[in-house]
Amino acid sequence: MFRERDLAGTTLMSYTGIVSMMTVRELSQDTSGAIHRVEVGEEIQVTKNGQLVAIIVPVGEEQRRRAALVAAGLAETAGVPGGLLDLEPLPARTDRPTLSEVLAGMRDES
Repeated sequence: MFRERDLAGTTLMSYTGIVSMMTVRELSQDTSGAIHRVEVGEEIQVTKNGQLVAIIVPVGEEQRRRAALVAAGLAETAGVPGGLLDLEPLPARTDRPTLSEVLAGMRDES
C-alpha cells in the first residue's frame, strides 16, 4: 500500500495512517492544502536540506476536549515553564499524622 507521489511530496503508509514528506518550501507554497490534509488524518514530515525538522500531526480527541475546556473557562493551561517544578510546596498539615508516622505505627503493630 505505498503511493509514490502525492501533491507536493512523498506519501507512505504507516501503522498509524498516511505519512507524507514535504520540504519547507513545499509547505510554504501550499500551507492551507497541508493543513487540510492533516485535518483529515494525515501526518506530514517537513524536511529542510534533506533533514527532518518538523512533524505536523492531527490533533487528537483528548487535545480537542482540553482546548474546549480551556475555551469555556473550565480549565487552565500551565502557563509557567517548568510546570509543577516552579510551584511552592503546600504547608505541612498538622491536623493528622504524617504518612511516615502512620507507616511507623503499622510496623510497630506487627
